[in-house]
Amino acid sequence: MRKQWIRWLPFVAVTAQAVLYLTGVLTLNQAAILLLVIEGLLATVIVGEALLLIRAYRRAHRGGAGRADAFGSALEAVLPAPIAFLVRQEFRILAALVNGLRRRRDVAAGDCVLTYEARLRGVLGIMVGIAVFELAIVEFLVPWTWLRWVLLVLGAYGVVWVLGLGASAYTRPHLVDAERVRLRMTIFTDITVPLAGPAVFAPAGINSHERGVEVGDGRLAVSVLGATNMSLTLAEPVEVDCGRAGRHTVRIVRFYVDDPSRAAARLRGLVRPGAQHQDP
Repeated sequence: MRKQWIRWLPFVAVTAQAVLYLTGVLTLNQAAILLLVIEGLLATVIVGEALLLIRAYRRAHRGGAGRADAFGSALEAVLPAPIAFLVRQEFRILAALVNGLRRRRDVAAGDCVLTYEARLRGVLGIMVGIAVFELAIVEFLVPWTWLRWVLLVLGAYGVVWVLGLGASAYTRPHLVDAERVRLRMTIFTDITVPLAGPAVFAPAGINSHERGVEVGDGRLAVSVLGATNMSLTLAEPVEVDCGRAGRHTVRIVRFYVDDPSRAAARLRGLVRPGAQHQDP
């Protein structure tokens, strides 16, 4: 079995060297010599990790996973779980930005699309404005050229990241078909609720929530900026994978859409006979 600690070796080695140099334990020459030795060792590890990444990607892709899912599985095979998660999220942001510019959504044929992006536009617009303002501040107030360039690059990437986050709200809407409801919120939430029997969709007014995903007492809420305005009542409780919140049995689901009345009208064709609405 492959040793898990190997995944952390490159990060630990480089961090340890930096700490030894900054604390004065190593001189600059000693640090440079140690760097060459470490880089030689790390090169061997990195090549092995790269080969493993390629094999894991191909194996997942051959198993039927899409490119994004196959790449995510490959990252988890070669990187520590927290770093693999962060890298995967960054790639999702960049992919969402590209797909948003191409007006391509992650939607399958036959899916009913329910959007929620309108609620995020104002907040994302403010975030972009702040990021651009920070770029201007850095340009005029930071006197050191090298630091200014570093901060400008980081700031520019911050703008790209916020734009990608906004694009992910467009490319990853809620999806409904006769068998399931897939509730999403940008790159952070993706929960599928199976429709195993009669179901009723109805506007529910604005409800406030402290977390993006709340679950308990047979109820699940997937909010956008802490709000839901749509309810789904199932005839029978179903088990749902709620991501980090674990698996729970739920019967009432709340989520947010841009136009709940219009969404309810569009979904009437998916409600199975015999469903009786119960006000949650």
